[in-house]
Amino acid sequence: MGPWLVALVVIVALLSLPSPFLTRLVTTPALAATTPTHLTWNVTAGASPGPGDQSIQGMAFYPGVITINQYDKIVWKLGSFEPHTISFTSGAVPPEPDLPISIKPAGGSTYNGTGFVSSGVIFPSQSYTLNFTAPGVYEYYCLSHVGMNGIVVVNPAGTAYPFTQANYNQQAKAEEQADIAAENAAVKYYQPYVEPGPNGTTIYVVGASLSPLLVNVTYTSSGIPNFNVLPPSGPEAVTVPVAGLNGASYGGLATITLTKPGAIQVSLNIKGLSPSAAYSAQLRLGTCSEQGKVLYALRDVAANAKGVGTSSTSISDNVMSIPNIPEVGWFIQVYQGQGPAGATTPSACGNVSFPTVALMRFVPATFTIKAGDSVKWVEHSPSDEHDITFTLASAVNTDKPVAAGDISAAVPPGSPAEAGGLFILDAGGEDVKAAGNGTRFNSTGFFSSGLLSLGQSYMLTFPNAGNYQYVCQPHDALGMIGFLNVLPATGAVSAAEEGFTTVVHSTTSSQSSASPSASQQPASIPTVYLGVLAALVLVAVIGFAMMRRRQQAAPPPS
Repeated sequence: MGPWLVALVVIVALLSLPSPFLTRLVTTPALAATTPTHLTWNVTAGASPGPGDQSIQGMAFYPGVITINQYDKIVWKLGSFEPHTISFTSGAVPPEPDLPISIKPAGGSTYNGTGFVSSGVIFPSQSYTLNFTAPGVYEYYCLSHVGMNGIVVVNPAGTAYPFTQANYNQQAKAEEQADIAAENAAVKYYQPYVEPGPNGTTIYVVGASLSPLLVNVTYTSSGIPNFNVLPPSGPEAVTVPVAGLNGASYGGLATITLTKPGAIQVSLNIKGLSPSAAYSAQLRLGTCSEQGKVLYALRDVAANAKGVGTSSTSISDNVMSIPNIPEVGWFIQVYQGQGPAGATTPSACGNVSFPTVALMRFVPATFTIKAGDSVKWVEHSPSDEHDITFTLASAVNTDKPVAAGDISAAVPPGSPAEAGGLFILDAGGEDVKAAGNGTRFNSTGFFSSGLLSLGQSYMLTFPNAGNYQYVCQPHDALGMIGFLNVLPATGAVSAAEEGFTTVVHSTTSSQSSASPSASQQPASIPTVYLGVLAALVLVAVIGFAMMRRRQQAAPPPS
């Protein structure tokens, strides 16, 4: 019998077998294991209370941390009308927002942990897909909004997934609600105020956006939030609960304060340590359950005779040039050993979580002053920039559409221009500049502050009576529009009735002794507490449950 005849007999015999047996021969477990499924995941860039309410913008990625496998893809879509970028810098300092490199796409559709890969600016009708070809812990940014970052953890192909897309959707929703609740708390607490001006006039101080910085949230060791009303110049800071690991009884708090751009102070206060012992500590990239590289080695935590350890580390980094505390992606870890050599066995850990969210409104949006009075707008958002622009009818911003990433259009100096919420840049990559005399609004011409960063202000005196409308040029489409009614100098205006107090914010949680407006009565504060607390508890519960699932899914130590 020839070989071809033998082969034919074998094939006929196999085909005569029962179909279940034939199926088991063809689809073997070994073959299935060599062909893992590569999934596509979804992440949202930005958030708002809803399509009809763009007053609050969550400047974050939701979820902030996602774990996928090698060769999986992630699709980013916008969660609000505010444009964003999705940009991986591979450890390099993110470029400035007004540079052409920050606006145009770069790097293609795959990422292996090296180089600069970016979506460029994407708008509500667009999405961005990236395929991850190498394992690692990767941080990415929106280059348009300082502090807006996310983490992608890429495990080797075939690794068991810790969560489903449904799990991440639930986590993302909780994070969105927490950010929006934090901004609502800032709105409830914030009190515009007046200052004495020259020659008996009044200066009205208006919030150009608000930030949760104005209502700093700290936590007790048991996780209960405390709210501290800060002055407009208060430092950016976050308090991080640090909990013991693997049954360790350690616990306490870490505080990170941005003392100035590029410099932070990290303070630790940990209880339950061995008396008179020292413990090493680090600030790292990632989360307690998805750990990336060490960012900074902190000073050892030195315990006293009662087992309470403290340390304080000042970090001034001209390389990273830390602009502010990120939404996610940092965690603090304490180790049992002392010094760099002792950073091997983790004993306590805490994830840094800081709400990066902005209010696209002037506060108050409508008010009345007298001729001769002045208005000072103060920028309160660390994650976005705003301007104050008064235009003539012939110079009203038309929001003319341009293609995403188009930076070729030259902008006449001092003219209002934007594209879908972003300024068109000239060939040199420069923003539209300030215009007008910057001191007195004479009811004619084009006046603009230019973009204001956190803590900067812009003041105009209004010598003439009239009704005036002004806008934030990048965000007027989101409703950031103000109305100012200027009465004759002989008119009567009550600052209190207009919603302004005569005392600047206190640095404690108590309100000013001045009479608050009806919308700011103390009776509204408990409602804010409950709303923010509920959102924070929801995030904590989901986060704890997901961390436990990660720990259960992790392989046992060898």
